[in-house]
Amino acid sequence: MECLYIPQATAAHAEIDVLEDELRHMRSLRLREGSEILVSNGSGLLLHCRVEYLNKQKGVVSALRTMAHEQKLHTRTTLVIGILDDRARMEYAIEKAVECGATDIVPLVSDHVQINKFNTARAQRKAIAALKQSRQAWLTTIHEPLPGIELLFESSFGTCIGFDADAVVSFETFRREPTEDVALVIGPEGGFSERELGLLQDSIQLFSLGKNRLRAETAAVVALGILQC
Repeated sequence: MECLYIPQATAAHAEIDVLEDELRHMRSLRLREGSEILVSNGSGLLLHCRVEYLNKQKGVVSALRTMAHEQKLHTRTTLVIGILDDRARMEYAIEKAVECGATDIVPLVSDHVQINKFNTARAQRKAIAALKQSRQAWLTTIHEPLPGIELLFESSFGTCIGFDADAVVSFETFRREPTEDVALVIGPEGGFSERELGLLQDSIQLFSLGKNRLRAETAAVVALGILQC
């Protein structure tokens, strides 16, 4: 079943209007009156709905039942990732991180980053598309870039975990506490600089993701997958 993102939807709404981007999405899916679809408001609500009305100007869906209704996130999983030179690879990392359950994504301007420009609004749109793909109740927050790894240690992201190809301890040994917020810290192409590695080694634990050296976007998916298991 496909999913729409309608941030104004609430559990109190018996019927929900669908306009603009999501109306175009409904039409592209060739939905018709009577079709069933999911609606997420990105703030903890996921509804199973039926299309009651649909034309070129407006759609209306009615709520059949509530699939999820959470007032707040129990834990936060943040991906801190060095900005990648290739925009397509960076957007791939964002989309897959959302699908894998990241609640927050923080682009990092680290020493080896070649391009420090980041389009936060475009990235948030990618996150919305991934939310609909993975049918989630919570929309991942895309933060403005963090201008330096030093600021990571002043953040409120929770337990920070770094990754390095030369680390000895496998990330599979990490055990997360039930209410523990976690931030996964991954470098850009070329990894972290020696300076940054020194700072990380002094402040957080570094883990290995296996014997193979991974691209940054692959490392993000693998790390999030292990954490969610």
